[in-house]
Amino acid sequence: MELQESIADFDANGIGLLAISVDPPATAARMRDAHGLTYPLLSDPDAATIVAYDVKHPLLRLALPAVFVLDSQGVIRWEQIGAHKADRALTADVIAATLAIAESGEVEPTPRAVSATGKSATTWARLKGRD
Repeated sequence: MELQESIADFDANGIGLLAISVDPPATAARMRDAHGLTYPLLSDPDAATIVAYDVKHPLLRLALPAVFVLDSQGVIRWEQIGAHKADRALTADVIAATLAIAESGEVEPTPRAVSATGKSATTWARLKGRD
């Protein structure tokens, strides 16, 4: 688990970290224990958060791998959404984006996404027909 391996980097930069999965609480707890995770692993068995953040897999009952960086007011300032389970944001990119937001309040987002056919696209927003 790359995030756990980099937890000291997050802590050193004052960055809070948590993960959310569709697994029930008992399954999430087993995963946390099995991987030695020291950050919160929240359970979203009804996928309400996944739907609210618009990262539900188009075919399966699970989330696309996604990272959201929120500012102190809870506003999403950076996001990266992967095309498949191995397509995850690099820890260095998450930390760099977070520090840029903290320093200047602005950062150029670089989201990725998946199409219905599973092919990567340049931005999640374009696929979703957003501005």
